[in-house]
Amino acid sequence: MGVFVKAAGTWAEIAASKALINWAKVTGGTVTTYTAGDGSTMEVHTFTANGTLMVDTAGYAEVLVIGGGARGQDGYNGGSGYPVRGLHSLAAGSHAVSVGATGGASSLGDLAGQGAFVYGHVTNEFTDDITGTALTYGGPINSARPGSPTSNGGATAQAGIVIVRVQTSPPTISGVVATGGTESTYIGNGSNGVLNQSYKVHKFTTSGSLVVTQGGAIDVLCVGGGGGSGNSGPVGGGGGGGFISTSISVPSGTLPIVVGAGGNPGANGGVSSLNPVYAYGGGAGNGGAGASGGGGEGNGGGAGAAIAGQGNVGYLGSGGAGGGGGGAGAAATSPTGGAGKASSISGTATTYGKGGDWGGGAGSANTGDGGAGNTIARNPGGSGVVIVRVAV
Repeated sequence: MGVFVKAAGTWAEIAASKALINWAKVTGGTVTTYTAGDGSTMEVHTFTANGTLMVDTAGYAEVLVIGGGARGQDGYNGGSGYPVRGLHSLAAGSHAVSVGATGGASSLGDLAGQGAFVYGHVTNEFTDDITGTALTYGGPINSARPGSPTSNGGATAQAGIVIVRVQTSPPTISGVVATGGTESTYIGNGSNGVLNQSYKVHKFTTSGSLVVTQGGAIDVLCVGGGGGSGNSGPVGGGGGGGFISTSISVPSGTLPIVVGAGGNPGANGGVSSLNPVYAYGGGAGNGGAGASGGGGEGNGGGAGAAIAGQGNVGYLGSGGAGGGGGGAGAAATSPTGGAGKASSISGTATTYGKGGDWGGGAGSANTGDGGAGNTIARNPGGSGVVIVRVAV
């Protein structure tokens, strides 16, 4: 394996494969340790001056090298020292570490961070978590942070820095490690999961992000927003939001979560998603097509079609009464909306995506239920929900 070099930042590539890396054993610099999110112990060696890194056992190390910042002069601000971040192969033996002073290059072997130009006037401020804590380097101007420059005529700019990180004990957590949403835990009882298996649940009632620090398999429930009722005449009920329950594999990183809004009267519900899982919104109660179809308006309005695998059709309107909206679990039957579908992914059996009836109220929040139709009242559908479950 060669040297990977990129701009400084969190290295998802390294985090995703830490268990597969043959880590070096090293000494030198100022040594600190911390426990990572996956339970592994990481050892950090920080050099703020020239020195030697001793490699007792050959292997790989993460390295951050930052050149010295520049002092501003002649009417210009100085520039920041240049950062280089890499997974570096280290042979056994001694390795010279050079830390650049003002405008000087820093290096560890062939991994080098160039010093800034005296007239660089570019502040390359950035943040990196190689020490276990997100710290800012290379700025702001006139700061005491490594690699920071000065303004025109300022005092001596900041020297660079060299930081080496290795793993000294392996991960203790084998499953997915993630944060986000409303978090809870439960023990499976055989009907809501594997008997005696511990689960962590991330429930998103609004759009947000699932931050994954250790990837792997997760269970996902996506429910789209329920369709609103019709918006004119004796309206039908809105269709229930799409219901998708599946298992997927996710990488380390920040994963966007979208929670679909309930549809206003006359409008479909919104899409809920955690890529590549998409649950579409229910159709409006004017015969709108959707994940589940909306009911037809009174006096013979046609019923809405459904999306295969996500819901069911609505019912046509007749005799001055609107039809019910289709549900995630069943088609509508005359004025009665179709049944929703139950899931125990949160630890408790809950029904989602019910079709709106002829007569009733709005769909409840985070159920994906369709809004009810009526001769006079017009009702919105309920918003969707995204729930993620991981075995811990």
